[in-house]
Amino acid sequence: MALIQTSTFQILANLGSLIFGGENLHNVSSQLHISRVCLLMLCAAVSIVAFPIRETHAQPSPSRDPLRFMDWAASDLRELLPSVARIRPVLVLATGGAVYLASRFDRRMRDRTDHLAGRESMRVLEEFGNVKAIRPMSLLIFVGSLMQRNTRFQDAAFTSIEAIVLSDVMVNALKALIGRSRPNQNEGSDSFGFFSGNTSFPSGHSATVFAFITPWVIYYSNAGTYLLVGLAAGTAFSRVATRFHWFSDIVAGSALGFWTAHWLAGRHNGEGVPRRITPVVSLNRIGITVGL
Repeated sequence: MALIQTSTFQILANLGSLIFGGENLHNVSSQLHISRVCLLMLCAAVSIVAFPIRETHAQPSPSRDPLRFMDWAASDLRELLPSVARIRPVLVLATGGAVYLASRFDRRMRDRTDHLAGRESMRVLEEFGNVKAIRPMSLLIFVGSLMQRNTRFQDAAFTSIEAIVLSDVMVNALKALIGRSRPNQNEGSDSFGFFSGNTSFPSGHSATVFAFITPWVIYYSNAGTYLLVGLAAGTAFSRVATRFHWFSDIVAGSALGFWTAHWLAGRHNGEGVPRRITPVVSLNRIGITVGL
């Protein structure tokens, strides 16, 4: 039995090396982490094909033409910058305020989570924000969705993968611009240097996992998808526990991934987006309220 299990992990690890590149797979622990993600990808793809979601449980989009996704992508790119320019100042203030408040707890969160750094659970949670794993996984889900007749499911899958790509581009641009040092570099939470090569702010893992999950929560608002938000939060937290990010990094990354996905879902299917998202700014708190 042990031989079979080892062989299975080796096969999945080899699959991971083909998809993600082999530079980090010499370490056995890295192989196991990638293997788990590959297994999740395989399960997701098989579940879509073997257990189709019934059309009666979802509101289909007006068009069944798969080419609509090309039109959406082109339109979204054209509207990206104009939409950024139209963001309400109060929303920018609320998000920026949340990141600033989080930065006040950067050192405290690092110190209080040091004992979690070596735990396997933190390493596994990290992989759900690994863009090298989530991008292929979301692509497999999207390809699988095209084998179904449920256009709402297709729309959610496409919105998810597009949100991942867009948020990844924005995160990498901000990382290069801001140049914040990571906690494991021991340079302090206030170490910033434009184009310095440091890449702590914002958290790419946090942005990726929230970009991946948010469309599913919007298109299919139920207890099951709400649980995915907990998974996303756990992935973001793991990056603090493993000393790759400061607390404010993950808050900024999570916000970027969420708002990117929310904006895309609003463009692709306005009926699926929460209607009441209200920034809250007062003397003692900054945040948002979401009505579903």
